[in-house]
Amino acid sequence: MRGGSRYKGASGGAGGGGSNGSADEHNVETDEEAVSNTTKQKVAAAKQYIENHYKEQMKILQERKERYYLISLPNVHLFFANGA
Repeated sequence: MRGGSRYKGASGGAGGGGSNGSADEHNVETDEEAVSNTTKQKVAAAKQYIENHYKEQMKILQERKERYYLISLPNVHLFFANGA
C-alpha cells in the first residue's frame, strides 16, 4: 500500500467519483441561492420590525412629552404666581 492511495477513486470526497461533480456543484449553488433568498427575506422582515418598533417608540415618547408639558404648564404658572 505504500506510495498509493488507500481508497478507490481517490477523490477525497464522500460522494465517490468525480463524474457527478458539475451536478453536485449546481445543487450546491441552488441550495446557496435558496438559503440566500431565505436569509434576505428574514433580514427584510427583521428590518421592517425594527423600523416599526422605532417609529412606535418615538410616537410614544412624543406623546409622553406632550402630556408632561400639559401637566407641568399650570404648575409653572402657580410657581411664579407665588412670588418665587
